[in-house]
Amino acid sequence: MNWFKKDPIITFKCDPELRGGIPDPIPASEATPKWFRKIPMDYGVMANTVKRCIPFKDAMDMGYVLPLWVDLEVVNNGKKILFNYKNNSIIKPSVFGDHAPYQINGCPMADTTYGKEPMKFNSPWLITTPPGWSCMFIQPINHFDNRLHIITGVVDTDRYKSKINFPFIWMDKNFNGVIQKGSPLVQVIPFKRTEWSHRVGSISAEDSITDSRITHKLNTVFKNAYRLNWWTPKKYK
Repeated sequence: MNWFKKDPIITFKCDPELRGGIPDPIPASEATPKWFRKIPMDYGVMANTVKRCIPFKDAMDMGYVLPLWVDLEVVNNGKKILFNYKNNSIIKPSVFGDHAPYQINGCPMADTTYGKEPMKFNSPWLITTPPGWSCMFIQPINHFDNRLHIITGVVDTDRYKSKINFPFIWMDKNFNGVIQKGSPLVQVIPFKRTEWSHRVGSISAEDSITDSRITHKLNTVFKNAYRLNWWTPKKYK
């Protein structure tokens, strides 16, 4: 550790009466979906599964996950959708809000079964980051839970010091039941704002040699070549 360099800290705050009664945000690495935990690493020496794919896992583990803070009952007849949760006077404002349908006119999602009913989760969390840092809010990566779709957004959380809501569209025409409190709902990925430039060019002879060497390393070991040679661990605590 560099004792002269402080790690950036993202802070999640909720109202005092909710503290301890709703699940805390957690590092995304602690919210690994069940399907991923169940599959094997491989089906033999040369048949690796996605569980060994570091880029896949790195994306899934980026940042933090906000768990759903209530049990959510979904009542769905294929044409109309209702959401219920246990009435609890300490959860203010309501868990849900809505958006006017015209706000997404022209968006492909407006043409889905429930696309004319854009809604939002009224988050209980106030999220702040150090100066120069923003957050992307996105559907949990590689969880493949397609019941609802969180609409991606970026907020400058170093300057906007208020609770952030999460617009969504319900997607599943057939699901009826309860989504349990604690289920991964939103992935929060903090990033440092900086200006970038880009270039476009042709691959050089040196690039080709480097590429060939990398290909050789990849193709001469059975497992974990990327992890052993190029991967840098990412840490979210």
